[in-house]
Amino acid sequence: MKNSENHNVNGRDDKTTENNTVNGRDSKSTRSYLDNLRKNLPRKKTFKVFEAFAGLGSQRLALERIKKRLNVKFEYVGIAENNKYASKAYKALHGETKNFEDIIEMDYENEGDCDVLTWSSPCQSNSASGTQEGFAEGSGTKSAIAWCLRPFLEAKKKTGKLPLLILFENVPRTTSGKNATVFKQFLEMIESFGYHISWEIVDSLDYGVAQSRKRVFCVCSLVDIGFEFPKPREGRVYLRDILEKDVSSTYDFHGTCVPERSYNEASRKMNIHNPSYADHSGTIVAHGPGGCEDYYVFREDVGTVPKVTFTKDFLAENNITKEQVESTQVRTFTELEVMRLMGLNEDEIARLQTSGLCKTRMYSALGNSIVVNVLEDIFMEYFSRVLELQNEVFKDEVELKGKLEEIIDLHDQMKGSYFFSPPRFAKSRRRYEEAHSMCSYFECQGVHYMVEQSTTCSCKHVYYNMTIFIDGLDSGKDIRLIKKMYKCIA
Repeated sequence: MKNSENHNVNGRDDKTTENNTVNGRDSKSTRSYLDNLRKNLPRKKTFKVFEAFAGLGSQRLALERIKKRLNVKFEYVGIAENNKYASKAYKALHGETKNFEDIIEMDYENEGDCDVLTWSSPCQSNSASGTQEGFAEGSGTKSAIAWCLRPFLEAKKKTGKLPLLILFENVPRTTSGKNATVFKQFLEMIESFGYHISWEIVDSLDYGVAQSRKRVFCVCSLVDIGFEFPKPREGRVYLRDILEKDVSSTYDFHGTCVPERSYNEASRKMNIHNPSYADHSGTIVAHGPGGCEDYYVFREDVGTVPKVTFTKDFLAENNITKEQVESTQVRTFTELEVMRLMGLNEDEIARLQTSGLCKTRMYSALGNSIVVNVLEDIFMEYFSRVLELQNEVFKDEVELKGKLEEIIDLHDQMKGSYFFSPPRFAKSRRRYEEAHSMCSYFECQGVHYMVEQSTTCSCKHVYYNMTIFIDGLDSGKDIRLIKKMYKCIA
């Protein structure tokens, strides 16, 4: 596996690689690498997708964004989401989709066959704001459900239908502290099914949103495509640019402008954004305002800092008084602002707003989701590389396919019903020679072909029957790429 810190692959440092390499592989391993590509790299450009722990479907939003750019198709065979409010949000965004609800109760051998599997299991037992019980296999914690991936993959291996790509996502603490060993075991389990893994902790702030949201992403590919995580996007989006104007008073923080506990030096710091200077928000969480100290915006600027941290030291350093803060009205982020912070575009926002979810449920669905921009760039990087390898590995097959298309075009020009009487033998003879010219064309184009010919002894017709065979590219045996009876009347 490869991570973002040392970029080691299965414990080997890339710097020690010798000069006689192909794409970082020595000559001895090149053949097995190419064999793996030919065995597991799909020739198709339509990919089946199954979203486990789907939430509102941010993965699907990302895939829909890249399909036109790459000229590929995605077929969504199902989701597993047992939260009725998240399912409602998913339906508003994507329409009716088969929902298996409980991932544990699925019949893995007969359900969930896919090329792309997204696996964003619950983070409550791993996150800093959660129970921090961990996700050890068999521990029974909420986050331990991630290990359902083992029986899922066992079933798919048995049926010969392992997904091409598994994308696992979770909070950064999944990889560190007491979770570090379990995380290593989890990746080793996936590797045991033949997957090549690259993982990295990614900050959404680098991908065109005004939210700093760090998450670990594990790209697990059945084919070693040499995946590298996408580089940060150019430019920045600032919180002040996505804040709404003229926000309703229903979003005002009532009572004292700031919770009393926030002024206590021992408590978690309270951050209130200045509307004209706001830079970016912290992580949007599922429990929304009241549970997150980064959901608040002043109605008017207090000082000239991006955000005010409501502690004695910060106020003193920036010449802001407690009275200034408490006399300025504070509001929470609106649902629209949170949608923008999660990377939804205006069309996606319009669809989600039809879900009918109340404010609290909407905050929850969004806080449990994944920033779409990050997913978009990861999927774009992965499938761009897959298509690139398809063109390289199957180049000969693509060329032959093009030649055969030309052959079919020639045939289409000649096909039809022709009736000739014996006095018109000369014209009949020309057609017969024309058919033979087609065979010469195949030969000139380098297509290895075999012709089956038969003649019908009729006073009016001679039937020239042709079946085309092509040399196999992998097995060395003839592959019947096209079996089509061409009837050319001679």
